[in-house]
Amino acid sequence: MALIYKAPEKDETSKDSKSGHPQETSSLKKTPPGSSLKKKKKKNKKEIYHDIAQEIRAGVGLSVEPRGVNFADKAQDEEVLVVLRRHPITNAPWVALGLVMFFIMFFAFHFGWLNFLSSSLEAAAVYAWLLLTLLVAWSGLLSWYFNVSIISDKRVIDIDFHDLIYREVSDANLDKIEDVTHNMGGLLGIVFNFGDVYIQTAGAKPQIEFLRVPHPAEVASTLRKLREAATD
Repeated sequence: MALIYKAPEKDETSKDSKSGHPQETSSLKKTPPGSSLKKKKKKNKKEIYHDIAQEIRAGVGLSVEPRGVNFADKAQDEEVLVVLRRHPITNAPWVALGLVMFFIMFFAFHFGWLNFLSSSLEAAAVYAWLLLTLLVAWSGLLSWYFNVSIISDKRVIDIDFHDLIYREVSDANLDKIEDVTHNMGGLLGIVFNFGDVYIQTAGAKPQIEFLRVPHPAEVASTLRKLREAATD
């Protein structure tokens, strides 16, 4: 009679050589280092526009991402990136004229140049001259403040007030910009770093001008980058 020998089945659990306790083998694969890190989120166009705008230097006459800026025909989801005004040094002519007018009246009153007039006419002349001086200064200040150029996340806008009565608005979408050039003419423009930026567009108005604005080279470069981001 043959004796049948049955070999013992192998235990799927391995024992620790030192402790003798069973040790389970993990069936999970090791994840390579770094695979658990989330992929970097791709920026949308608005974020790209804001990053480009932050590269430009802010200063007097140039505001980057200002708060609470509103203008006619502004869309609800439109965000202002840059607001430009003429460089402050360009206000020197009307400031100088206002000072000259003021000192003329001061010397006329001090040295008695109006003594040949009666007291009532002299007072009227003084008040009229001071009112004219104030009007010159006030109109110059308002002209500088309200004539603005705006770069938003949708378009470029140039707002011009003529004699504080007639308003002219020109705009073009960022993807309609074809070419951007700038120049810095004159000694003052080179010393104080201001000039003109010309924007060639495919819109209704073929050219939009940002005149005598600070940092014209940086403004032109920013517009080119925004155009490239808009057309991608």
